[in-house]
Amino acid sequence: MVSAVRGSLLDAYHWSDDTVRGTLDALRDTLYNGAWTEYPTPVVISLFIVICTLGVAFFVPKTLLAPAAGALFGALTGTAVAMAGAILGSLLAFWIGRRLGRERVRGWLHRKQALADLDARLTRHGLLPVVVLRLVPVMPGFVVNYGAAATGIRVRHFGVGSAIGLLPATMVQCAAGASVREGVTPSVVVTLTLGILAVAIATLLIKRSRSRSVGAA
Repeated sequence: MVSAVRGSLLDAYHWSDDTVRGTLDALRDTLYNGAWTEYPTPVVISLFIVICTLGVAFFVPKTLLAPAAGALFGALTGTAVAMAGAILGSLLAFWIGRRLGRERVRGWLHRKQALADLDARLTRHGLLPVVVLRLVPVMPGFVVNYGAAATGIRVRHFGVGSAIGLLPATMVQCAAGASVREGVTPSVVVTLTLGILAVAIATLLIKRSRSRSVGAA
């Protein structure tokens, strides 16, 4: 009985392993020989940035788009492409939120004291809270984009805070995507290492900043 179960598990493992390998091989073949390779790289990059911008603005998670950028363009170039699309998409969503519903939502916020305090905090100290929300994704990106638009945060604070907070995770995600196409290359290792270090450093700085704020209070 035990031998039969063990044999079934081994067969299932080998089947699963073969399926994964087959899927990865098919994906690599598409990445290297797909129709997109017939177009100049700048055209493909520009098109991907447009797709990423619209995707981020209209609720497609960056966690899907960044690995795709890494797989298509490599770890380093993919990071730059994904960041461009993510920042532009965030700013587009922010702009849409400001144009469509800022005053209405702000009126609702100020009828709720806790949310009114959040609005005031983002207005006064918008950069750090946005960095924290991007770095520690406790809520979906589109919620941050449209929610921030309903507050009094300045556009430059939102943009810079988004760029700082999004970069570490984007580097890791693009490195993961690039590894599917390239394997564990030096560029993948460097990008992954820098992304992890950036997360650690940013987390440490945020903790220190909060400690100082509490001490000052």
